[in-house]
Amino acid sequence: MSIVDFIAVVSFGITCFCAGYTFGKDNNKPQK
Repeated sequence: MSIVDFIAVVSFGITCFCAGYTFGKDNNKPQK
C-alpha cells in the first residue's frame, strides 16, 4: 500500500465518520 492509497483510505474514513456523526446529531434533535 502506497502513501497515496493510505491518505485516500483515511480521508474516506474521516468523511464517512463526519457524515455519520452529523446525520446522527441531526436525528437526535427534537423535530417539530
